[in-house]
Amino acid sequence: MSSPSPTASAPPSCPVIGREGEFAEILSFVDERVHQKHSKVLFISGACGCGKTTTVVAAVEAFSMQTRKPNSSSRSVKTHMINCADLGPVDLVKSISAAMRLKKSSTSDVESIVSVISRRRTDEAAQTDKTNHDNDEGTVMPAAGGAKTCVTSAIHIFILDEADYVKRGAGTTMSMIVRAALDFPSAMVLIVVANQRELKFLPCDKYLVNMTFTAYRAPTLQRISAAANSTNKSRASDSAVKFAATAVPLNDDGAARKVAS
Repeated sequence: MSSPSPTASAPPSCPVIGREGEFAEILSFVDERVHQKHSKVLFISGACGCGKTTTVVAAVEAFSMQTRKPNSSSRSVKTHMINCADLGPVDLVKSISAAMRLKKSSTSDVESIVSVISRRRTDEAAQTDKTNHDNDEGTVMPAAGGAKTCVTSAIHIFILDEADYVKRGAGTTMSMIVRAALDFPSAMVLIVVANQRELKFLPCDKYLVNMTFTAYRAPTLQRISAAANSTNKSRASDSAVKFAATAVPLNDDGAARKVAS
């Protein structure tokens, strides 16, 4: 991914120890999507407890803070975290529609959400085009297919956490949500977080940006422990750090493995 667009004088620092590289990559992805450089979906996978959710939330919040600065040239964003564990099709649709404030009468199924997003973006583009023509204001954004569309409204960033734990039967709904993100990139940015590396409802790699979080190594665990000690929190003993770095957590495919030390 390319370097982020200049929306601030200096890039934000990563608040998550040991995930500086992943933080920068997520920040870059969000920047590229908001500026319509591509319309892909970000898929983050990795074992439980390796900092996926904390890092992605921190990166999205950092980008959101950048867009609120006076010198920012980026569109404003609205971020939404949805924990998908045990959610069925109806719950998923309600969560998406409530976040985007779609009409209740149009949220009986996810097909309706796609339809409503499409209609709303068409109306919005027409209105902002007229506003630009009259006032010569607004931000020109490249729409899907390369056409130029003037869009001044906020873009919605959705983080679908624990996506591999949706209820059985919700896969089709997840597929349609992914489709909405791909079809209407100026309306929503989608980040999917899961423990498993493969999810049936995701599109082919052509439309994905894949990111895998590896398990923490012993030196990183020691840094985390030292940071906790410096803030007067409980510090893990050296033996505890060593144990954590040589434990056998479950891999994303369920096979036991040792964490690299």
